Amino acid sequence: MEVYPLDYQFSLSQTIRARLCNASSAEQAARLREALARLHTSDFGECTTCGGVIPYAEIAADPAVQRCRACR
Repeated sequence: MEVYPLDYQFSLSQTIRARLCNASSAEQAARLREALARLHTSDFGECTTCGGVIPYAEIAADPAVQRCRACR
């Protein structure tokens, strides 16, 4: 999978940072930090189980999502 365009990465990084400021638990904060670190890699947006693409709507709803709907 290709790395997302810079404008997409910027938008998501802003979303992740805002959610990180409002994280209600250490676990949620850790998931968001991990998502922020993965954002600029080629595997961001890929399911960690099957390797399939996670739809944009799901990533926008939960930027820390790591598995597609079928694998959850």
